[in-house]
Amino acid sequence: MRKAVPITAPGSGWSFISFASETGFLGGAVVQANGVRAALRRAIKLGIAPGGEVICFPIPSAHLADV
Repeated sequence: MRKAVPITAPGSGWSFISFASETGFLGGAVVQANGVRAALRRAIKLGIAPGGEVICFPIPSAHLADV
């Protein structure tokens, strides 16, 4: 398991990304980026995207403390 490393992007929000394949769940990530597409690009650049199909949701600031 990889250790979480906080990396911030000024002026950006947080997103949850879920990765899955036909066989099941591959993993999830919470990243800070400016939009859903940027969040996926950031996860790929950080090496934390295992591939597969993706669904991404922005995390409202009111719920960040719950993450």
